[in-house]
Amino acid sequence: MMRNYKGQRVFVVNRYKFGGVSYVDLKNEGTGELFESVPVSELNNDKKTEKVTKESVGKTVIFQNGDSKTELEEGSDEYKKFIKDNKLNPKFVANCLKGITKTHKGFKISYK
Repeated sequence: MMRNYKGQRVFVVNRYKFGGVSYVDLKNEGTGELFESVPVSELNNDKKTEKVTKESVGKTVIFQNGDSKTELEEGSDEYKKFIKDNKLNPKFVANCLKGITKTHKGFKISYK
């Protein structure tokens, strides 16, 4: 794991604990210089982590049966309920969405 120690990029060679304090042995990435018995508290991790939230960006699926037209987001609870209520097979619905077939149990299924 890459770390930053005194402005140098280093990686951890060995890790141990003595007297309740964690220490590491480090090796410089470029020069090969070895730093021994460095307290973990002196290390800085350059990478700042941010929690990224990803919104559901499901594609809109259109189910057409005669004159009725239903648009649902793929994978949503309503989508799953619609498939269950109309006794549709998810594999056949997937085939319609891939373009292998166009209809399933009277429904013309496609992406918007």
